[in-house]
Amino acid sequence: MSDTLDPSRSPDLPEPIGSVGVVASLHKVPDGYQVRAEAVIKHPPLGWSFTSPPPTTPPHVRHPGQTHPHSPHALVAQTTDGGDADLWKDGLFKSKVTRYLCFTRKNQDSVVVDMKFIDLRDAMPMGFTPVLETLDTKEPALRKRRLCVKICPRASAQTVLYDIQVMGRSKLPRTHYNCIGELNNMSIWYSAGDLPPTQRGLPSIANKTKTSTASPATSAATRPHFEHQASGSYALSDGTWER
Repeated sequence: MSDTLDPSRSPDLPEPIGSVGVVASLHKVPDGYQVRAEAVIKHPPLGWSFTSPPPTTPPHVRHPGQTHPHSPHALVAQTTDGGDADLWKDGLFKSKVTRYLCFTRKNQDSVVVDMKFIDLRDAMPMGFTPVLETLDTKEPALRKRRLCVKICPRASAQTVLYDIQVMGRSKLPRTHYNCIGELNNMSIWYSAGDLPPTQRGLPSIANKTKTSTASPATSAATRPHFEHQASGSYALSDGTWER
């Protein structure tokens, strides 16, 4: 991670990313995820609603479907220069098959600490898990390359991911963003930074500690348990959150 955010100079950091996935359709976004586009959309899909634009975004680019970059959910529908961020398309030919990156900040117990592309024949990097299937249709997530993410418990995390963007025609480096590689003439970038020690302790953990003191039986019934998923994420067996 060659270029990271400094929390002391960026006090308004969003919640870190807790899970990364791929979806096949903008109209079948799973629970916990919403559409976030990067530029003006002339014909937004039905069901999109206006939300407040980011503070750095001029009023004229506000549009249906755009969410604040600090939103707990995001689906990267467009590139930073306004193109379609479909990771499945190949060249100028249109296909009925589409793939879009998505991520969520809702997970409060684990965070994404790294992300990379590998070739299909490459061995899985140590500590990483592959994103194999789409969240909505359970079809192959990507072709040509494989997306891998590394997740660890929030309490032990040092450097975490805060944002993910897809770049199209523009190849200029983005400040505090790192490129993991290219796919179909688009590059994938993430923003990372140190997780402040004050944010490693979670209110939910404190509440469970209090609960265990008052009622051991209740605490045992609600203690979270991580289950590894083939898609490269984790879920809590108590149903608090899942992929």
